[in-house]
This record gives sequence, C-alpha cells and structure tokens, in this order.
Amino acid sequence: MIDKDAPLSFFQKESNDNESHDERAWPVLIVDDDEQVHILSKLVLNNFEYHGKKLTILHAYSGDEALAILRDNPNVALVLLDVIMETNDAGLRCAEQIRNTLLNDTVQIVLRTGQPGDVPEQVVMQQYDINDYKCKTELTKERLFSTVTAALRAFEHVSKLKHLSDELASLNQSLELKVEQRTAELKASNDELVDAMAEIERQQFALVQAEKLASLGQLAAGVAHEINNPLGFLFSNIEFLESYLGKWHSMWKDTANASISNEEQYLQQLEVLKKNYQLDWVFDDAKDLMEDVKLGLNRIQAIVKDLSVFTAQEVQAVEDVNLSKMIQLALEKSQEIKPHSCVVETKIPEDFLIRCMGCQIGTAITNVIKNAYEAIVDKAEGKVFISIKSLDNGCLEILIEDNGRGIEPDILNRIFDPFFTTKPIGSGTGLGLSIAIAIIKSHFGDMYVESQLGLHTRVHIMLPVGKPH
Repeated sequence: MIDKDAPLSFFQKESNDNESHDERAWPVLIVDDDEQVHILSKLVLNNFEYHGKKLTILHAYSGDEALAILRDNPNVALVLLDVIMETNDAGLRCAEQIRNTLLNDTVQIVLRTGQPGDVPEQVVMQQYDINDYKCKTELTKERLFSTVTAALRAFEHVSKLKHLSDELASLNQSLELKVEQRTAELKASNDELVDAMAEIERQQFALVQAEKLASLGQLAAGVAHEINNPLGFLFSNIEFLESYLGKWHSMWKDTANASISNEEQYLQQLEVLKKNYQLDWVFDDAKDLMEDVKLGLNRIQAIVKDLSVFTAQEVQAVEDVNLSKMIQLALEKSQEIKPHSCVVETKIPEDFLIRCMGCQIGTAITNVIKNAYEAIVDKAEGKVFISIKSLDNGCLEILIEDNGRGIEPDILNRIFDPFFTTKPIGSGTGLGLSIAIAIIKSHFGDMYVESQLGLHTRVHIMLPVGKPH
C-alpha cells in the first residue's frame, strides 16, 4: 500500500477533485489503494468516449471512502473496484454494501485484482452481485476500453429499465389512488342511489296507498249508491207488504167473528171480504212486491259477493304461483258462461312463476276472461287468445284478447269505473274490471285496454315478477 499523498503533483489535483464533474459525462469511480492504478487508469481513459460523452473520474482509496462517494453520487455509472485494500476482502465487502446498504442496483461493479489466486473468479461471481471480474495484469488499454464500454452499455440499459420501472410504479401508485378515489366516488354515488331508490319506493308506496284510498272512496260511494237503490224500494215494498198483512189480519178477524151457518153464507162472506179488502188487487200487487224484493236482495248479494275478494286480502299469503295453472283455473271457473262456439287459445310457458296473492290475481284474470266471453256471445266463431311474455323492465305482460264486438271509443275511458256496465239492469254489477284493476294495482302492476269496435278487445295486464308486498 502506498501513500496516496505521494509527490505526483501532475495527477494529484485531478485525482482528488471528486466533487466537480461534468453532468454530461459518465461518472466512473476508481476504488484502489494503489495511487499508480489511479494514475494509469486516468491516463488510459482520459480520451475515452461512449455515445459522445466523456468520463468523469472519481477516486476512492478504501471501501469506506468509496461508499461515502457513492452515497453522495448515486448516479455513478461504473465502479472499478480493487478486491484487496485495507483488508483482504475490503472490495467484496464494499460490493455487498453498495447493493445491500446503499440499495444501488444500477451501478456496474467491475472487480479488479492483482492476486486472482487469493480470490477465485468463479466463487466471487456466484456469491457477489458484481458485473465483471478482471485481473489487473490482463487489462490492456483495449481490454479496459472494452470492459468500460460493456459496463456503460449495461448501465444505460439498466438505468432505462429502472426509470421505466419507477415510472410504472409511479403510474401504478397514481392509478391506485385514482381507483381508490373513483371507488370512493362510486360508493358515495351508490349510497346516494340506494337512498334515492329507497325514497322512490317510499313515494311509490305512498302513491299506491293514496291511489288505494282514492279507489276505496270511489268504490265506497258506488257501493253506497248501488245498495241504496235496492234498499230504497225494499223498504217501500216492505211497508206495502206490512199494510197488506194488516188487511189480511183484519180480514181473518172478520171471518172469525162472522156468523156463518151454511155454504151460501160462507160464499157471500167471501165476496164481501174480497170487495172490502180489494183482495184480487192486493194479492197481485203483493206478488209483484215480492218479486221486486227478491231482485233487490239478489242485487245486494251479487255486490257483496263481488266485493268479498277484498275482505280476504289480509289473510292471503304472498307466494310463488304458477301462472299457467292459475289461468287454467280461471278458465275452469268461467266455463259456465263460455259460449259454445268459443275457441280458447293460450301461449303460456308452463314453468312461469310470479310472486303474488294467487287468489286475488286469479280473480282479476277470471273477471277479464268472463268479459271476453260476454263480448263474443253473439259471434258465430268466437275466439279468446291468452298469452304471457317477459318485458325488459322486470315485469311480465298477460294479454287476454277476444274477437268480440269491441268497446265504443266514448266509453272506453269509463270501463274501470265501479258499477259502470253496458249490460241490462240486473245482468251484472259493473264491478268486474274495477275489481280487476284494483287487484293489479295493489300488486304494483298496471292494466289497460285497447279496442276496435266490431273487431277485437285486448286487455294488457303488467305485473312485476318478484315485487314484495
């Protein structure tokens, strides 16, 4: 080991000028405790260029000094590192610390040794993260140029890869931040949508309830009117019947008090009673009054029967119902009024399920089918077509079509009114369609009718497939 401060003044200034170097040059650190090595390396590499850039030579004379320079100059491209300096393995320890302590994985480390036998090349290359291993006696000018060129080329490639890796890591981190930010925004938006949907459902429920109340009010008014009519003449007829009953009672008393001894007197008494109490007229009028009473009671009974579907609403359970079976049951219930000439066609998936109150939906469908039958009663070739299809909005549509007489345009908007009917008095209550639409709306569905007079009528029923109730 020689004194690094020995009188070599020509090279000494440059050798110790480690702090100032050209930023456009390749920084190369020579680590060796032999000043002659520094001088010769400087002489050989003085005119070296790679990609138009010269070298900036930095000098260190021990492993610790080399680590200090590399700590302050992390952009050093190449370290020409002596193995044996202050200790026999100082260079190897320095190489380890460059990689493990300074975490510098881009600088190219080329070990140079004057005693290759003490440090076998194969062992060093396998155990230490270095890029090349050279014997000082073999490093001619040409070989040193080749070694430095290869090292700088490798440094250039590794630096580019590291730069790309750092950029990728930065982009990845930025992307993760953006993803987190966007996820938070989407979560906030989703929470807002959930709240909005909940509010919409609450409002929808409130509207349905309001519509139910409005329908109930309209229905109650209609029921009161329709029942009051027969009740009015029922009370009137009963008053007449009560008066007739009084006459019959008086007639009975007169008959019981009369002195009748023979058949002739009995017949004379009957003629007197018949004349006094107007028996012929009373019996005929009483008979008519009783017929009117029966008609009124039948009318009230029919209204109560039609409305009974609502009285069972609270005890009916929501369940998954097979629509095909439900429609078949509705067809069976309305079989008694089906015209003989009527042909029924269906296009219904056998496994189509809907969550609903089955009895109520069945009643609504039955009422519509009965209306269809009544519309084709005068047709020579009547036809009713029933189909089901899925809609894009999560609902299904039940279509019930007939080729009957159709509905006049000026009354089409009244067909759902309670007690509205075009049938003769006493032939129907006019509640069939109003009950049907009330049931459908109570299931969050809808119902509308389109018709062409003399051609056909189509009833469209829309129901949500899995709407909870």
